[in-house]
Amino acid sequence: MNTYLTPAGMETSSFNKNEKLQTLENTNTENNVCQNHFPQKMFLQNGLEGYYNIEKAKKSAKIQNKPLFLRFINIRSKNCKKMNAKICKNIRVLEVLNKYYVVAVLCVSDKEKLSKNEWYHSKYDGKFIRTVGQQNADYQITKYFNNIQPFHVLTDVSDTLLVPPKGFELDVNNFITFLENGAKAFIKSEKKEVEEVLK
Repeated sequence: MNTYLTPAGMETSSFNKNEKLQTLENTNTENNVCQNHFPQKMFLQNGLEGYYNIEKAKKSAKIQNKPLFLRFINIRSKNCKKMNAKICKNIRVLEVLNKYYVVAVLCVSDKEKLSKNEWYHSKYDGKFIRTVGQQNADYQITKYFNNIQPFHVLTDVSDTLLVPPKGFELDVNNFITFLENGAKAFIKSEKKEVEEVLK
């Protein structure tokens, strides 16, 4: 792989021509993504590493000192499926995500039951939360006042937004710019924190 700068000035890697032309098999992403477990590699699209649990993702992001990419999805959403096909398979998108972010895919239609000691009433609407999907949906609406999927959030481990969230998007360049702006905002905030410590 060769290193190069994107139009927004972020360093990334370019795959060679043969790698770009490889056709990766399309598995049933929507079903795989909504299993409440953490395999060593999850299939967001094309082998992108990540989590299905926000707390595990935050722990990893803290250890790696990286920002978080949160993707709220619904397996019944046509827009989610369109983005999976157009954006999530794009090799440039995958490169930026792998290099700069810890990824969490939070499926609001996941029917997996939470253990009984994890059940709770939502602070937003008082509903009784018993499934992973309900928990993910509650997290989205409580934190970001939004319940539409797909919904993409770039944040640090302290829940500070790096850039405004993004919903449905089929323009690859726009989505990459969104990701790169979030990464640059995170790097800038980290430099400020170091400068304050050194004062």
